[in-house]
Amino acid sequence: MVSETRWTFSSAAGGTCFKVVTQTFVRAGVQDTIFQSSCTFVSGGSSITITFTGSSVRTTFSVAFSNGDLLLDGFRFQRIG
Repeated sequence: MVSETRWTFSSAAGGTCFKVVTQTFVRAGVQDTIFQSSCTFVSGGSSITITFTGSSVRTTFSVAFSNGDLLLDGFRFQRIG
């Protein structure tokens, strides 16, 4: 199984974001999107606080950049486009 997470952030739209998690079962070639949700975010220097639509729970991650990639709590997300 391969799991892929894609984040989309747009500060032009007032700090909106979107997260999609897709799992692919390699042997069967089947893809299954297991989570997708819109969110809002507030960045504050070396951290970002994300709130998913329909939830009041805020989650804060450390944020950094390395060679153009986004690091959220040390997890690397490659920039696409």
